[in-house]
Amino acid sequence: MKRPAKHATRRERGTFFLRLFSRHFASFAGALFLAIAPTASAQTPLDQRLNRVDFEQRLGERVPLNAEFRDETGAPVRLGSYLGERPVILAFAYYECPNLCTVVLNGLLESVRNLRPDVGRDFEIVVVSIHPGDSPAQAAAKKETYAKRYGRPGTAKGWHFLTGDAGAIQQVSEAAGFHYFYDPASKQYAHASGIVVVTPDGVISRYFLGIEYPPKDLNLALAQASQKKVGSLADRLLLLCFHYDPATGRYSLLISRVLQVAGIGTVLVLAGLMVRLSRHKPSPHMHGIGVVAMFQLLPERASSVAGSVDAIFFALMAVCGLIVVGITIAILYFCIRYRAGSEAKREARQRSIVFEITWTSATLLGFVGI
Repeated sequence: MKRPAKHATRRERGTFFLRLFSRHFASFAGALFLAIAPTASAQTPLDQRLNRVDFEQRLGERVPLNAEFRDETGAPVRLGSYLGERPVILAFAYYECPNLCTVVLNGLLESVRNLRPDVGRDFEIVVVSIHPGDSPAQAAAKKETYAKRYGRPGTAKGWHFLTGDAGAIQQVSEAAGFHYFYDPASKQYAHASGIVVVTPDGVISRYFLGIEYPPKDLNLALAQASQKKVGSLADRLLLLCFHYDPATGRYSLLISRVLQVAGIGTVLVLAGLMVRLSRHKPSPHMHGIGVVAMFQLLPERASSVAGSVDAIFFALMAVCGLIVVGITIAILYFCIRYRAGSEAKREARQRSIVFEITWTSATLLGFVGI
């Protein structure tokens, strides 16, 4: 690409650098794609096992009612003892999971909180631990936590957290299409996210995949299940977007990861462009000194108030920069505190609508005022 002549106008120079930016950005995007593509095609044995992690929707199939587990008190129970009268929401987790299990259970809790039907009166919630080493004491602690957070009197009897041996767990998980495996390196389970709605006679009626379950849809699914009807297939998008990384022991959203890499690349390209533009000598027509005179990123001043406008612009940039720094520090703090294996408590706190409204209004008014 031919460089503009020294006597070229500002518009000609701007057009040249815009084209230069476009070319380098396209090259960077292509290089980024080539860098990411091989990682998707290289299939290690661990990747092959991860590919089998799934929540296969087996609508109309029956769960094994005779599968034997232990309840929160350690007493032996059959899965069928929770069926017969009311529909059941079935979830799979393990009670020391530092990642997705708590998110799934919290999502289920938020959803049933917004339902008019009550747990224990209109439907049951059964959580089956996929870890044979989980104990009834751990199950009891989970039940106490979620029954208390649910907050409706007399409904604790509808929450059931079960433990069992590998055979019973495998029997129920296979019937529900819940495919998972244990990763010795991270000492965690790679598994899918979602819940299953089962009819009173033990037939799988509906799947909800992901970590959020719309209350209206869940309410309709429970009503259909109570009538022993089988629903339709659930959307698989959320499930397929989630990926378990045993190297870090965490679940990450693949789409977010790609966007993060692309965002960082864009910032680097823009930073390079700014450095390139800053190397040009300022125009003799530029008035004043300072940042605007050093970096010809703004058009030449055409009025006596241009300096004040520029000052406001850079002040807003500084405020935004401080906010970004604050958010970055907060992210780093929580990443370190809640890293895999840490002893930090992960139970979500009670939501406060007043606090959320106050915080949102204060920040909005603050930016409007600025």
